[in-house]
Amino acid sequence: MSEELPEVLHHKRSRGHAGTARSYRAQVSAIDFGTGGQKPSVTLADGHTGQGSCLGCHDTPCMEKSPLESVVASALESFPGDPSNAVCPTEALAWDQARRVIRVDTAACIGCGLCVARCPYGAIYLEGAEKAAILTDDPNAMVTLTETKPSAEVHPTPLRKGRLGESRAIPLTKLPSSIGALPDAAAAAFIRNVLHELGVRCRTRRRGDTNVRIDAVATFDDGLIGVLEIELTGAVLESPRALLEDIAILHTRYAMPIAVICPISVVLALPNGRSEYYQVIEDIKRVLGIECRTFTVGALVLLMWNLSRIPGLRTDLFVTSAGGADLLPSLQTLASNFRYDGEPYPASLRTAK
Repeated sequence: MSEELPEVLHHKRSRGHAGTARSYRAQVSAIDFGTGGQKPSVTLADGHTGQGSCLGCHDTPCMEKSPLESVVASALESFPGDPSNAVCPTEALAWDQARRVIRVDTAACIGCGLCVARCPYGAIYLEGAEKAAILTDDPNAMVTLTETKPSAEVHPTPLRKGRLGESRAIPLTKLPSSIGALPDAAAAAFIRNVLHELGVRCRTRRRGDTNVRIDAVATFDDGLIGVLEIELTGAVLESPRALLEDIAILHTRYAMPIAVICPISVVLALPNGRSEYYQVIEDIKRVLGIECRTFTVGALVLLMWNLSRIPGLRTDLFVTSAGGADLLPSLQTLASNFRYDGEPYPASLRTAK
């Protein structure tokens, strides 16, 4: 059933001057999600611990992204980026009638966890590891109220512990159908948004731009420049072939040294081991000396659920070999607290036999 959202504003709108400002009695120092599915525990700098609560942030980081999040290497600044700043792929979050706190349309929510990962106050969680839920009450006297005008907000960067849910949680098992139902632009923006939460500076191509066909570019902390082909349909064989053209474009048009280019295929599921996909990747490595990587949507979202990051790809993370791929070791390397409960959906982490 969908939660009633009477007279809400558009999900991207700021709060404006309405309502009373809410803040915690001290800075947030930690958010602990435990094993996921239950209300997280918030610890403040003064040692107070309890349930978080929606503060009604004027810049709504749970709903709206800053353009600074899509800043990539200076040499790629001319890459035509998607101007969308929406966080939620289905626009399931909105202000309540009084514009004081955020509410969730549970019928629209796919439980991806993006809003949970972005809230700096521990006020959002995946209830039962299924749907986003906003905490608005204050049972532990964590919140203070003040009358104030909107201003630029500097949010805390608390230590995050635990995970949002198990790898076989319903939203993860349903990712193929959830992502498949999104328009192409929204699906690409979803991949971008997840990569942002994993610490990867990424920019997806503005749809309709005919000057470049590369789906996305990215900058990693280790200095590598990612060029991404996002193929979420069954035509995954086209992805590594397109990467060959992308490498040439980055090298010639953007003057990128071959040594720093990291080609990445983003797919919904790993191709069958007999697919030519892996042979084309082997050929690129043999001829050009470039190691292609493969991200599945399931692997990326699972990393986000485990509150992890992708600092770089100069090691053997997310590589494939002739006849298949196994992404599980990469996840175990990147997420120190990772617990494997089984693949979210078939071929999301390991090539199907």
